[in-house]
Amino acid sequence: MFSGAKWMLRFIFLLTIYNMFRYGSYLDNGIALFGQILPMIILKINHNKEKLGFRLDTWFRKKRASRFLSCPQCNESKVFFREVSDVDSSTPCYFLITDQHQQVYLGIYDYDQIARDFIEEVSSFEKLVSHYYPHLQPNESSGILVEGEQLNFDDNCYCAKCSAQINNTPIQYGFVDF
Repeated sequence: MFSGAKWMLRFIFLLTIYNMFRYGSYLDNGIALFGQILPMIILKINHNKEKLGFRLDTWFRKKRASRFLSCPQCNESKVFFREVSDVDSSTPCYFLITDQHQQVYLGIYDYDQIARDFIEEVSSFEKLVSHYYPHLQPNESSGILVEGEQLNFDDNCYCAKCSAQINNTPIQYGFVDF
């Protein structure tokens, strides 16, 4: 795969040189060539590939973790729960809330659900979000399907750490209003 990407970048480089002489747009294509050559030079000096990779990984982790809101009451927890209203015992179902106020389903506190890792904080929040990021999708439903049975959520959302109610209005279509 990497050899194919290298050949594609070389082809784009040669195509840029061809366009420079063919159409006479030396300034535009000269800037494009400089933009293609400069990263290669910078990465060759002092083995900056590892540093750049580490910085990009750290930046992506922080960017992903900043997408999720923290509790407006305690400002510590980013994990929230809603109780399932159809069963006799109060079973909390855990969520994250994005910066667009959408719920991201984590599951019920169980050994095979990812909610357990977020509640027990087995690692930093950034690492957990980075690890589970492909599985974190917004949830617009007002219930879950457990063993073939539809269980509906309560209308209120609570913080997992301080147990304070965080929503002002009932939750509809997965949107939480603080």
